[in-house]
Amino acid sequence: MKRTLRLSFLTDTGAKAGISVPHGKPAYDGADIKAAMERIIAADAVRLKSGRLAVVAGARLICVTDTEYQL
Repeated sequence: MKRTLRLSFLTDTGAKAGISVPHGKPAYDGADIKAAMERIIAADAVRLKSGRLAVVAGARLICVTDTEYQL
């Protein structure tokens, strides 16, 4: 199963922005994820055309199962 942690932010101009983290681990809880996102914002680690990351908007773990069938 492929897992991707999708972090959603709002920029200082109000635009939506996201970061995808491959191989996201389901063991993290919401508080851990929010704290990491706040550290990303505080470090000003990501710059976008639409502005700087300013607000934590949400996060989700996307799980994809890939099943190949023999035909």
